[in-house]
Amino acid sequence: MHQASGVYLLTVGRRVMYVGECVNLANRFNAGYGYIAPRACFEGGQSTNCKINRYVLKLSRNGQTVRLWFRRSRAHKILEDQLITAMHPQWNGRRQGQRATRLSRPEK
Repeated sequence: MHQASGVYLLTVGRRVMYVGECVNLANRFNAGYGYIAPRACFEGGQSTNCKINRYVLKLSRNGQTVRLWFRRSRAHKILEDQLITAMHPQWNGRRQGQRATRLSRPEK
C-alpha cells in the first residue's frame, strides 16, 4: 500500500485537520514530510510540508497524537477536492467562520 496513489487525512482525536493527495504515499511521507530541507520553506519551496510538520511537532510536544488515514484512489485529485470542500480541514486553510469536521463514530 505504501506505493499506492490516493488521498490521506491527518487527524487529531476525531477531528480532520488536513486532507492531501499523493501519487506515492511512501515518497510523500518519507521525503515530503519526513525530511524538510530549510530551502523548502522559502519562496519557491514546498511550504505546505513545513507548515504541516510544524503543526505535528507542536501537537506531539504537547502529548497529542496525530494519525494518518489513507484511501487508495486513482482519482485522488478529485477526491481530495471533494473532501476539502466537505470537511474544511483547518490546516488546508479555509474561509473565516468554517469549522473543521469531526469524524463520526462507525455504526455498529
